[in-house]
Amino acid sequence: MNDYTHAGREKSAASCCKPTRLGYSKVLVALSFLLLTFCFNAFSQSGNGTPSCNLSGALESVTTGRAQPADIVIDAVIANTEASTVLSYALQNNTSGAIIKSYGARSFNAATGTTTQQIVVSPGSGPANGFNLELNTTNSSGGSCSCSKSVSVINN
Repeated sequence: MNDYTHAGREKSAASCCKPTRLGYSKVLVALSFLLLTFCFNAFSQSGNGTPSCNLSGALESVTTGRAQPADIVIDAVIANTEASTVLSYALQNNTSGAIIKSYGARSFNAATGTTTQQIVVSPGSGPANGFNLELNTTNSSGGSCSCSKSVSVINN
C-alpha cells in the first residue's frame, strides 16, 4: 500500500477516500438548501406577489355610417394571480359614449398563476376621440397592478 504523510500524520491510501459522517452531513445540508430554494421559488411564482397585466385588442373602431358600431373584443391577461384575484374594469376618458357590454368567463390557470378574460365593448358613436379601458387587479396577498388600453373611435 502507498502510505503518505498529511499534517504530520501517516495515512494509508485506503483511508484517504473513506466517506465520513461529517462528509454526509455536508452533502445533506447542501441538498436541503437546494430543495428549500426550489420550493421558495415555486411558491413565489404561484400568485403570491405583485400581479402584472396586459390588455390587447383593436386600436381603433370606425363607426362612420353605421347605425350600430361593431363591438370591440379586448383580451385581458394577468400574470402572478390567485383564484381569488379581484379584477375591476372602468372606462376612462370616454368621449365616444362607449359602454362595457359583457365580461367573458374568467379563466384561472393554477399551474402558471395566470388569469385571462375577454371584455366586449361597444365603442359608441359620439363625435369625439375614443376611450381608455382600465383594469385594476388586486391579489388577496395585497399585490396589485393596473393597466389600460386606448381605443380611438373614428366617426366622420
